[in-house]
Amino acid sequence: MPNIKEPVIRLMSETDLPDVYRIQKNCYSPAFIETPDVFNEKRAVFPDGCFVASVNNICAGYIFSHPWIRGNPVPLNKVYSLPLHYDCFHIHDCSIDPEARDNGIGKLLVDKAFEIAHKININSIQLISVQKSQSFWERFGFSTFKIYCDDLSVYGGDAVMMSAKIPE
Repeated sequence: MPNIKEPVIRLMSETDLPDVYRIQKNCYSPAFIETPDVFNEKRAVFPDGCFVASVNNICAGYIFSHPWIRGNPVPLNKVYSLPLHYDCFHIHDCSIDPEARDNGIGKLLVDKAFEIAHKININSIQLISVQKSQSFWERFGFSTFKIYCDDLSVYGGDAVMMSAKIPE
């Protein structure tokens, strides 16, 4: 058995995008796949909220997060800019390579998003849970809430908006 090191969380760079894309394709159904160009643009929107987790120098997971407007879904597979006025933090995508799951990478990445939100004085964080992932997010204090603006159908029939408070 190889010597497995602790996961290292670091800012995502453009050179990480092929691995991010590989992980995305291993985790999501084709309807949710965003192109590498869109990923690069989303990373550029708020680079301080984009991280990768590496284990033994191999990318094992990632997270895209940024300031946003509570209750508003982020466009899927489209480029966007940050709103001028925001009131929450948004996790757009967090994925762990299936071969690297159950070793705490998800918690490390989510904790990093909470940390960044806290640093920029935002007190809530939201996301859209897809592919029946609600129980994963509930472990980190997220719960569902109703939205009354845009439709979540682009995210699939089981998509729900979830939010959590940022600990002080």
